[in-house]
Amino acid sequence: MDENYTTELGCDTPVTLLGVEGGTEPSLLVNTLHDLVAEQIANRAGPLTTKDIRFLRTYLGLNPMVFKKRLDLDENADITALPPEAEARLRYEVCQEIEGVETSLEELTALIAQSRDLNYRITIDVSNPNNYRVLLAA
Repeated sequence: MDENYTTELGCDTPVTLLGVEGGTEPSLLVNTLHDLVAEQIANRAGPLTTKDIRFLRTYLGLNPMVFKKRLDLDENADITALPPEAEARLRYEVCQEIEGVETSLEELTALIAQSRDLNYRITIDVSNPNNYRVLLAA
């Protein structure tokens, strides 16, 4: 029987997986799942939270020092809250990592200034392991 499984995957956004067999934590194609979640977080309106920043930094495979250097931040900078220019660069780098995702730095910068929806959630259909797809990101 197919069931749902909800997790946060280390970000502040609840992620619901539809079509999980057996009702236990799924053994999924983790990279594909992380690509989908990273794309949705990078394109979400409003400033990123500390957990979202960490999720995207980890998604890119960067330790804190390399992360700061890549975003042109001072080595003593706090990476739990980024200045808008650095956050836009982070979002842009994430989108560049994901095949088929095209967005501009200007579009991503505009998202940061928008209000953040505190009830934002992501729903992904994982019933077909060859075709995970986002059903809802709102």
